[in-house]
Amino acid sequence: MAALLMFHLGAKVCPSSWYASFVESEPSNDAEPDENQMRDLQALGRRVFFMARKLHLTDSCLAQCIVVRLLLRLRGFHARIRLGAGIVNGDLRTHSWVEVGGQAITRRHGFQPLETE
Repeated sequence: MAALLMFHLGAKVCPSSWYASFVESEPSNDAEPDENQMRDLQALGRRVFFMARKLHLTDSCLAQCIVVRLLLRLRGFHARIRLGAGIVNGDLRTHSWVEVGGQAITRRHGFQPLETE
């Protein structure tokens, strides 16, 4: 997971505006995955999250989503990072996940997406 390592190192030197521009930018290709591709994309998302935990790189779901989105964009898929909020054990929590074609690639955990408009 070279992308995860590069992102981790880049996070130490890149300004936060770089993250914002990456999250908001859109790929030029709008390929919609079929059922088999969707399973593969979800497996990719699980591997990134697993490796981040295994290598103790980051616990930030947003950082991991940025890596997943980068990998999906490199494969030509229109991936969108969603931000959400929800009540967990009586506390307001936030979470991020990646969607392709309106389907979650990374775990959503029941959080409701925040609307941007």
